[in-house]
Amino acid sequence: MKALTLDEVRAMAVSHFRTDEVNYPPLATLWMRNARHDFLLKHAVLHQQKAVGALAGLVEPLDHGGALDHNGLLVAIRKTIVNAMEIAAVAGIASDEVEAEIGRWAREPVTA
Repeated sequence: MKALTLDEVRAMAVSHFRTDEVNYPPLATLWMRNARHDFLLKHAVLHQQKAVGALAGLVEPLDHGGALDHNGLLVAIRKTIVNAMEIAAVAGIASDEVEAEIGRWAREPVTA
């Protein structure tokens, strides 16, 4: 299977997460554009926090001699990437901007 580009991941995230009053009832009470935008951005960040918490839950047992759940880890990693692109989309950050930022990071000197 061909790997997806960040642009494809972003497009899938936008189409997958329907942002309407059915899925997010509080939106029905938020008429001001900024309030709706802020709600959606905060909600996307909360999903990212859930995904990071899942990562912590998957690796914490290793400290106690437990085994790593490879499939669970794979799902949690996917969620962090998809959530990051959803956050970018809600914030109006284009995929090429994310790619450029990753490129800048990759060219930075390695620190200990």
